[in-house]
Amino acid sequence: YDPDNIELPKGWRKGDVPLEKHLYREFETGTASRDGQMPYAATEGEIRKAIALAYGMFTMIDDQIGRVLRALQESGEAENTIIIFTSYHGDYM
Repeated sequence: YDPDNIELPKGWRKGDVPLEKHLYREFETGTASRDGQMPYAATEGEIRKAIALAYGMFTMIDDQIGRVLRALQESGEAENTIIIFTSYHGDYM
């Protein structure tokens, strides 16, 4: 997935909760700590790249599940198999 072709979320930079305001203020003043695991405001390019990478991961999982389903069909075991698939929210993508 090409990050340049990724649409930004409609709510990007429109949040008004205190934490989000604080993160944008740190970003704009250059005081944001981008090391470690604490949240920080990201650039437009970083957001597009993160979404593109996530889409790639979702596609990879879809492809692998497809392989499992095909193998079950080819082996004749599809009718004797229960598939339970769970996933995380995917950042609402």
